[in-house]
Amino acid sequence: MPRVLSFVCLLLTAALLLPEMAMARDCIGLIPASTSAFWTDLEVGARRSADDLQMDIYTRAPTNEGSVDVQLQLIERVLAHGCKALIIAPAGEAIDARVVARREQGVPTVYVDRSVAGEGAYALVATDNFLAGQLAGQQLAEQLGAGKRVALLRLQPGLQSTQERERGFLLAAHAAGLQVVFDDYLGADRQRMVAALTRMLPELD
Repeated sequence: MPRVLSFVCLLLTAALLLPEMAMARDCIGLIPASTSAFWTDLEVGARRSADDLQMDIYTRAPTNEGSVDVQLQLIERVLAHGCKALIIAPAGEAIDARVVARREQGVPTVYVDRSVAGEGAYALVATDNFLAGQLAGQQLAEQLGAGKRVALLRLQPGLQSTQERERGFLLAAHAAGLQVVFDDYLGADRQRMVAALTRMLPELD
């Protein structure tokens, strides 16, 4: 995940330059969206960059993607640990209200991978999710050819990053003549994915 590592390095470097960070060299709180492999890689990059900047990273994450209530609790836990700044992949709009309140108390926050409505965070560090979805659709069309049948496994409604990837994929797939014959939210439940794909594989190319 070199791109993720470089983004997190940029994020921490930018945060270090903020006046509010002058007292925050000891600890930055990192709250990913879940404990999946993607977020584990992001944590590795954050820790590497924090070491370079002589800072500590304190990480707490929900088990399941999209857990707004859990993230709200984790914000308080991270700050109670002594962290003076936050990096968070917000699961929903309620996060921004908390971030605004904490910003007024001198706690700067940077969003990573996704944003939410509002202006609580100082910055967003993310990939172009819409373009990523488009590229996936284009690559699939190049490999399969027009008219082939494909599936879109969606993660969860309301997640800005994955919604943009899904939107980009669908536009590219339809433009290339692919048939999206299965399009459903399956979440991160692997057993549910396996069951759905087992049922759908005979109809997919």
